[in-house]
Amino acid sequence: MKRAGRTGFAHWAGLGLLALGVAAPHIALANHPVKVEGDTDADGDGRVGVAEDGDGPSGDPQGLTFGTINGCLANVAAMGAINQNGTCLIVTSGSFPETVNITGQATIEAAPGVSADVEAFLAPVDPRLMQFPGADPNALQAAPGIIINAPANRTVVLRNLTIANWTDGVQIMGNSHVILDHVRIEHNINNGINVMSKNAVVTVIDSSIDATGFRLNGASGDFPGVMAPNPGIGINAVQGASVTVSGTTISGSFGAPSMGVNGLTGANRNTLSDNNRKTSLPAPGMTPR
Repeated sequence: MKRAGRTGFAHWAGLGLLALGVAAPHIALANHPVKVEGDTDADGDGRVGVAEDGDGPSGDPQGLTFGTINGCLANVAAMGAINQNGTCLIVTSGSFPETVNITGQATIEAAPGVSADVEAFLAPVDPRLMQFPGADPNALQAAPGIIINAPANRTVVLRNLTIANWTDGVQIMGNSHVILDHVRIEHNINNGINVMSKNAVVTVIDSSIDATGFRLNGASGDFPGVMAPNPGIGINAVQGASVTVSGTTISGSFGAPSMGVNGLTGANRNTLSDNNRKTSLPAPGMTPR
């Protein structure tokens, strides 16, 4: 992707600073894509993960590169992070074992052909743990995957991501306006998407929310065999929240496909299948005869 040029006020302001002998800080402009690496070294500097976040401008003519999503979102102007204002574009496939916190005008997306997983589960011997030294797999699996709490005058976009193996895949709070476009949310324990505020406005487009409430793992436990999900629903929205769903599949939920979502029908190209499975399964902890 070609790096956006500096135009208008930003261009002349930069020239003014240079004329005064003041170096202009490298601050990402709104919607300017900053690149994020997956498990492979996109810019050829030998660093990935957290080490890539802290290495400063890489000299890549197409934009700065980060190794974590939170690093890209951060308020570190000297490193070129977007400060919750712009686009984090994931340019190589890989897993990101981190709870992502979004509070501003941010887009998180994987480039075409890239598989980007916001993933809670990594085996203790997985070498990616060295790239994310704060990623305790046990703690991650007891946390939500993406937390969004943005003001009403901002819009958050998640695109072309997989979000898997968390308590809630995506938690949406406050006055957030959120678009989920071509997102796969699967194997989360309690909710695929949890809309926790009546002031939130959420649009889900051409996505899938699968196997909510079904997890079997030594760290998080056996859901629903031994422990009951709470509640194990695809999309769970508080009363009053605005949630629009189109072209989306919700399948394999332990509980209902959704709560608090109106118009979730085939008329909007949605598919609901094999949900509310708790009605046909033994109660947690009970051995079927």
